[in-house]
Amino acid sequence: MARTPRPTAALALLALAVLVWFEPWLPGRDAMVRVVGRDGLLRIAVGVVCVFAALLVLERQRLSALLRELLAERRRAAAGSPGIDPSAKRDAVRILVGALRSDDAEVRASAHENLVRICGEDRGLDPAAWQGLLDDASA
Repeated sequence: MARTPRPTAALALLALAVLVWFEPWLPGRDAMVRVVGRDGLLRIAVGVVCVFAALLVLERQRLSALLRELLAERRRAAAGSPGIDPSAKRDAVRILVGALRSDDAEVRASAHENLVRICGEDRGLDPAAWQGLLDDASA
């Protein structure tokens, strides 16, 4: 669900900076000064930058909270997932053992990594070894 960052905000801020820098030479500057005052464009620019900075702070706080939540969930999962139903765990292991038989090396590696994480032991990439663990757990 990762989004590709768009440079819209950065480009808008750069355009605003250029506008402020070249304001003395803008066509229609005299009309603008009559409407917004001598320092009107500068006040508008400072206001926009302050709003943007406030939005960045809020976004940072939101991302920090999400990261804390993710890390807490990872710690719970690493602690053996005591809240997980054993039958659900067996089903997950059964699916992952099947994934070890895949032709795709990435799928096999990911399945192996998750089997080690869920079961707490490493039986290699051999599906038969993991199937033995599954059979022992069922018995």
